[in-house]
Amino acid sequence: MLQQLSPLILQHRGKGEMAGFLLDKQKSSTAFVMNGYLVSVSLDEIFGFGAEKAFGLIIATGANEFMGAGRGFRVKFAARSAGPSHAGIGYAEEGSFENGTWRAGRRLNGDENDQGHYWRFSPQSTSIEKVLVYRFE
Repeated sequence: MLQQLSPLILQHRGKGEMAGFLLDKQKSSTAFVMNGYLVSVSLDEIFGFGAEKAFGLIIATGANEFMGAGRGFRVKFAARSAGPSHAGIGYAEEGSFENGTWRAGRRLNGDENDQGHYWRFSPQSTSIEKVLVYRFE
């Protein structure tokens, strides 16, 4: 997975466009500001089942676009710059990089993104995902 992400990591390092994290029951959440959003990351939980640990990397790749990799966490975006005051998930998709090019796989929606409220990474498997965030009043 890191081999796939290496070009993206090198492109965005040292610019405030990337954050990595490790979560567990003692430290179950973290937050940071990136590209005009407050990015809140927590252990994933759905239908009463919760991850006990998580790890991940989030990279801002465009004004409202982010790439993420990891497992067992969910992300909530909140607007922190001028413009509409709310933020939601426009789309999220799993995929991979082939020769530096993003290859979209499965489109995630409904329960998989909590009806547009969370960007989610399953605790069952490690994945790379792309998300588009939108803003609204």
